[in-house]
Amino acid sequence: MLMTAKEPDRDRVVLPVPAVFFTPETGFGGGIGCVYSYRLRPEGDVSKDALLIPAAIYTEKKQTILRLFTQHYPAAGKYFIDTSLAYVDYPDKFYGIGDQTELFDEETFTEQYQSVDLNFYRSLADNLYLGPALRFDHARLVDLGEEGRLAEGSVFGSESLTLRGAGVSLRYSTR
Repeated sequence: MLMTAKEPDRDRVVLPVPAVFFTPETGFGGGIGCVYSYRLRPEGDVSKDALLIPAAIYTEKKQTILRLFTQHYPAAGKYFIDTSLAYVDYPDKFYGIGDQTELFDEETFTEQYQSVDLNFYRSLADNLYLGPALRFDHARLVDLGEEGRLAEGSVFGSESLTLRGAGVSLRYSTR
């Protein structure tokens, strides 16, 4: 059921969001996102609606970006769960480092990137949440030419990268 955000008394709201754009790095691009707001609570519960927001973008230069965001407020808003997933496949060009690069230094490559963010908060006060945060990122360069600084591995950051992190997050949300 497609509805607009102007109907707050509904249990579900679906709002598609198209995107069309141009940048020098991407050429023309387009995609679609969707905001899906829904209630996971019994009648009379005043906690906030849950959100599910998928988005997909594809560009003229064959770049793909996929994302999924979620937000949930279980236990009548006592907790807040915030997640994000991403996949990026991004062909690009590298010309070197510094101001002595030339157009003929161009090397093509594709960055593939995945990330996961998980945050679980407990309410401390109205709109103030505190809790553990986890993050995972993995990036690698693929489709490198057979020659060049990237293929040689002589550029810092051209090897694959995996990051894992854990910490504490404080969030203020008036939503």
